[in-house]
Amino acid sequence: MHNQSLLNAKTIAVAGFIEDQPIGIAGDLATAIAQRLAASGVFITNDTNKADAVLSGRIISANITTAPIRDPNQPIEIYRLSFTVLATLTSNNNELWRGQVTLADDFLPSLSHNEPANDLHTEANRHEALLRLVGSVAQNLVDQLRTISAIKADTDKTKD
Repeated sequence: MHNQSLLNAKTIAVAGFIEDQPIGIAGDLATAIAQRLAASGVFITNDTNKADAVLSGRIISANITTAPIRDPNQPIEIYRLSFTVLATLTSNNNELWRGQVTLADDFLPSLSHNEPANDLHTEANRHEALLRLVGSVAQNLVDQLRTISAIKADTDKTKD
């Protein structure tokens, strides 16, 4: 696979994301984005000094709420985990791109035959929902970046 350029950046460093509310996904999100960019042919480096551009961002909101009941005849408590991520691609202190995504995923508390919820199982379900969301958010941001890069490349070609 040849080296893919995104907004004229052939080498990108993915910096750690900042969490406004600590939920523990910043590292996983940066890794997921870097993996998806690399899989699409973008060269990834850990050295921001050797990168043409740096992708960074912040998790600006994170919430866990009770999800709406889907069937009022069979009420099951469901939790909804949602977060909003803002990402930017910069080069030499110039913003090349800014993207934002808000996604949500539901998870169940662990219940077993009329017993109260098991906190450990509920936490495991929450963690799995977090991992699903990290993958979805990473893919969404990479798709946004690739789309705007393709549009810009087409626009640049028509100018020539």
